[in-house]
Amino acid sequence: MYTQTIKFAITGVLNTTVSFLTFCVCLQVISYHYLVALTLSHFTGILNSYVCNSRWTFGKKRLHFKQFVRFTMVYALAYVLNFAILSIGIKITSLNILVLQAVSLVTATIFSFMGQKYWTFAGGQKRCQEGASNEHT
Repeated sequence: MYTQTIKFAITGVLNTTVSFLTFCVCLQVISYHYLVALTLSHFTGILNSYVCNSRWTFGKKRLHFKQFVRFTMVYALAYVLNFAILSIGIKITSLNILVLQAVSLVTATIFSFMGQKYWTFAGGQKRCQEGASNEHT
């Protein structure tokens, strides 16, 4: 359990970095609109996070469709939260967009961690073992 928590935290830091760098490149190098940059950074984050958490954190050897659906649902809700905070922040504050995105990302990351840990990957090995045994019957 402790090892999974540490791995989840390391993956979260890596994923936040990958997502934020993707956002920065899309916004400042490619000159995409901030919401397009946000969307692309979330797609990158979903792929990176699912692979890292499934394989490394939770030691899954293959994709489980229900788990992937839950994982994606948590990320979709985190995206909506990030979108709302960023959009509202731009309208009501004079903060730099990158500062606003950093604040939004921290909030969305905490939400995502809670959802992934306590909903997507809850029960861990037991749920996946049950799913694997049901596939053979």
